[in-house]
Amino acid sequence: MTIGLRDWLISISQLESIGRKSLAAILPHIEDIASHSTSSHLFPQIPELTSKRLKKVKQLTTEEVIETKNKLRELRVQTLTIIDPSYPALLREIADPPFVLYARGNLQLLDLPAMAVVGTRLPTPYGKQVAFRFSEELDRAGFSVLSGLAKGIDAEAHRGSLAANGHTIAVLGSGINVIYPPQNEELYKRILERGLILSEYPPGYPSHPLHFPARNRLISGLSQGVLVVEAAIKSGSVITVRCALDQGKEVLAVPGAIVSAQSQGTNRLIQEGAKLVTSISDILDEFPQYRIVEMSKELTDNQLHILDILENTKKTINELVERSHLSVQQILSELLSLQLQGKVEQLPGSCFVKKT
Repeated sequence: MTIGLRDWLISISQLESIGRKSLAAILPHIEDIASHSTSSHLFPQIPELTSKRLKKVKQLTTEEVIETKNKLRELRVQTLTIIDPSYPALLREIADPPFVLYARGNLQLLDLPAMAVVGTRLPTPYGKQVAFRFSEELDRAGFSVLSGLAKGIDAEAHRGSLAANGHTIAVLGSGINVIYPPQNEELYKRILERGLILSEYPPGYPSHPLHFPARNRLISGLSQGVLVVEAAIKSGSVITVRCALDQGKEVLAVPGAIVSAQSQGTNRLIQEGAKLVTSISDILDEFPQYRIVEMSKELTDNQLHILDILENTKKTINELVERSHLSVQQILSELLSLQLQGKVEQLPGSCFVKKT
């Protein structure tokens, strides 16, 4: 089995007491650390690390790195590291990017423009309806919808996107396979079928309240903007907004009744300069460069071929590859374009069907 520098980075990131600050100090020396395990190469001095942490890194073996890689493969967990060319460009721009991202689902969604939709865990019926509707419309407009899989507005945002093309991304404050809150297990499974689940915490890592502010910086960091649907004056959504402002992102808010506690935070955001949103056009007008869906767009030969194959039947990706003689990457790319144009729908089980 081939072991690369990224595998060492992933294993080191899982060591006890090695956080982002330690990884920032370790990263410039990662090649020397990997070389040390297979040769007489001297272990690098890293003065920013305590002797205890340095010892942990020094004791990491190639066998342990292989074991970590095998475990992730068995769990069907994909990884993105900061040294990968495919690492999300928007995250490279934030002040404290994660060194490792764990993923389950469709990584292609990271190539779409994204809008974060966040709000209270205790929404009103109005808030639920608005979050669902805007998320559905954003998805149909070519955006992926990002949120945190929390109950309330987050869950409605994911459900709205799933009602369209399913281009939704859930960013967790726990390990990639730890579902929190537990009552969102069914929603997690639905996102896994069509969307993407991300976490900077390794499999099995428990949920903790201190993880959510860190999670929120990723939600805003991966997005072009943040839409706040309902939020009280003191709300976790305020942390996401603060992250968005620090990252230079647009903040948008849905107005609510002045007598509703759940709308006091959003109304104040509007007073302080957030874009007031009452329709999908209010959002799209702020991001004209991302109007990527053109229903009249001329289809490519490959796309026409795929639609012919899908005529009156459903097919898996492997079946499309076999019938079309295109590569997996070509199929994925063309399917994504066809989904955005409303020509193809993804069904449970990663099957695709032509929309009538």
